[in-house]
Parts: sequence; structure tokens; C-alpha cells
Amino acid sequence: MYRVGGLKPISLNLKIICSTKKELKKMVKEGTFLDELYYRLSIVPLGLPPLRDRSSDIELLSNYFLDKSNKRFGKKIAGFEKSAIEFMKKYSWPGNIRELENVVEYVSNFKDKGYISEYEIRQRITVKQERDKSLDEMVKDYENGIINDLLSKYGETNESKQIIADKLKISRATLYRKLTQTKSQK
Repeated sequence: MYRVGGLKPISLNLKIICSTKKELKKMVKEGTFLDELYYRLSIVPLGLPPLRDRSSDIELLSNYFLDKSNKRFGKKIAGFEKSAIEFMKKYSWPGNIRELENVVEYVSNFKDKGYISEYEIRQRITVKQERDKSLDEMVKDYENGIINDLLSKYGETNESKQIIADKLKISRATLYRKLTQTKSQK
């Protein structure tokens, strides 16, 4: 390697890995990025699509970050409810993998065991707009999240369901109807 403008070679044994959201080639053409630096760095350019275009990776990455968080904080959270994974797959993840990691770590800080629910994920993510959902569907999803969270907390016995119905100020029959509707949607 040579210093810029230098004539004497400098011996180095290193690899530089860089990442950016910017279009460096375009910036070189515009003169806003040094062309010499660009050509030194772009020997093997790798293009990685954003997380929103790789929804199939979300479950694997979420479980990886949860395992990492469990080990770091000594927790025994078993995983994610199916509805939580489905919700995360539909979310656009503007902050990419860093945002996913932060959401998983944040949610796992408030739980010691069991499964992470869709409701818990929703509490952390500020959703500006859910894709392809009507208001009715969003309300049903929100209700289902609350009910699933309470089922995780209290269990699924008849007594637990009565406690949940009382907390929600609905009859047990209404709770059972909502549970049946949720199962038929899945």
C-alpha cells in the first residue's frame, strides 16, 4: 500500500470492511466522495437488501437476538408466539437489523420466562402504518394481542379465563367467542 502521493510501499496485513446506506459510486461521480478512497475500499462490494425485503430472515434473527439476550441477562425466555413473528414479518423495519435487535432486547428486559407476545412487540414498535390492513383488522389484532398476553400471564384454565374476562370487563362467553375467532383466523 502507498500513502496518497507516496512512492515508498508500506507493508500492511489488514482487511477493511465498511458499510453504508449511501450510493458511493454516485457520490464519486458528483465529487462528494474521494474516488481514490472508493476504489481502494470497493474491491469486493457486497449488496445486502434491507430487512423489510428479507422477511424470511426475521424469525431466525429474532431467535438469535433473544438467545443472546437470554445469555447476557440470565433469562429463560422460550421464544416468540407465532403471532409475534407474523407481526414482525409485516413490519417494515426502517432501522434494519439494529432496530430488530433493540426491540428484542428491550422486550426481553421486561420478561423472565415464557414466550414474547405480539402485544409486547407492538408496545415497543411505533407503527406509523400497517400494510394492507383495515381499521377493523387492526382493532382485532390489538384485541388478540391483549388477550394472548393475558393468557400467557394467567394460563388457559377455566378459572383463568374467568379472571381474564373480568379484567377485560367482558363476559366469559364473549372471551370464548373472541378466542374461537382468533383460532379460525390462523
